[in-house]
Amino acid sequence: FGTLQDVTERRAQTHELQRFAHMVERVSQEIWLIDAARRIRYLNAAAARSLGYRREDLLGTLITDIDIRG
Repeated sequence: FGTLQDVTERRAQTHELQRFAHMVERVSQEIWLIDAARRIRYLNAAAARSLGYRREDLLGTLITDIDIRG
C-alpha cells in the first residue's frame, strides 16, 4: 500500500519564495512588515542596520517603542 503525490508545483513555489527572501535580504532599502497591532513582524538586514539594532531585538517590538535617536 502507498500513495503518490505530485509536489512539482509546491517545490516551484518554495523555490520562488526562497529567491524572493534572498533578494529582500540583499537590497539596500529598508523593508518592514508591521502588523495591525503595530508590532514588527519582519525587517530585513538594511532596516535593522539603519537603526543600529540586531534584528532579533526588534522582532515583536512595537514600532512606537523604538528609540530612533539611539
